[in-house]
Amino acid sequence: MEKKAAESVLIAEHPELRNPAMIAAFAGWSDAASCATSAVRLLIEQWSAGKFATIDPEEFYDFSMHRPTVTVDEHFNRTIEWPANDFYFYQAPDQPRDFVLFVGVEPNTRWRTYTSAISSVAQELGVTDVVTVGALIAEVVHSTPVQLTGSSNSPELRDRMRLLNIGSSRYQGPTGITSALSDRCTQDGIHSMSIWGSVPHYIPTTPNPKVVTSMLRHLRDLLRFDLDLRSLEVASRRFEEQVTDAVNANAQLRDYVRERESKEHLEDEPEEGTTPADDFPSGETLVRSLEEFLRQNRPRPTDT
Repeated sequence: MEKKAAESVLIAEHPELRNPAMIAAFAGWSDAASCATSAVRLLIEQWSAGKFATIDPEEFYDFSMHRPTVTVDEHFNRTIEWPANDFYFYQAPDQPRDFVLFVGVEPNTRWRTYTSAISSVAQELGVTDVVTVGALIAEVVHSTPVQLTGSSNSPELRDRMRLLNIGSSRYQGPTGITSALSDRCTQDGIHSMSIWGSVPHYIPTTPNPKVVTSMLRHLRDLLRFDLDLRSLEVASRRFEEQVTDAVNANAQLRDYVRERESKEHLEDEPEEGTTPADDFPSGETLVRSLEEFLRQNRPRPTDT
């Protein structure tokens, strides 16, 4: 691979793209229940997107915190896998534009250098819009429509968000790499938008297809691309049914969820980095039991 765009970016090929948009997600603080990275990985898989570049992790991570992993094959050969920050492309001749997809891991250090590297790739490819997706743990319940909030430096994108009932984020406080990338894009004259999905605080780590489906549906409508969500919508309905069964098995949590459902709307929209209120029915033990129930009852790949 050659180093291009920025010294930390290793590029294998230079795709020719038409008016591309970039969709990015980062594992870590902005990826509750892995919803954001799952959404982008699903796009990569469904579009058979091709990997064309990666960011060298060496200067961005404290490897004692983000430890690499080792795998061993059948011949006992060992391979180390480092934190991955990969760029993919999708050429869509039957759609109005092409796409760049990025999945990374929030770095420990040198955020400005890291986001400049991503922005430099975007500029080199002629990207006009950068959209980051995130997921946060919030005081919402699984049985109501997924709440989405967002922000953008583009009046046109903000108007589209309002039309799709994506709430405007009013969050102020400690932030993550998605905000740092949005700020970098603003400095570099690139339209940016960030969309966050809300994950129920009583299932904070279980993969949540309902949130993923909602984020992808809104991305599809915002950026105007084709995407078949039928299988994911089926998975979302099954997931909601499973969570309902688990909730109903615990009287305290069942009453809490019903109380939240009975309110016409929540007092405040969930915001980036929020945490549950004090009236949540207690604890880590309850959360562990609920998520264990979901793990034990997760459909097998052969289930229909």
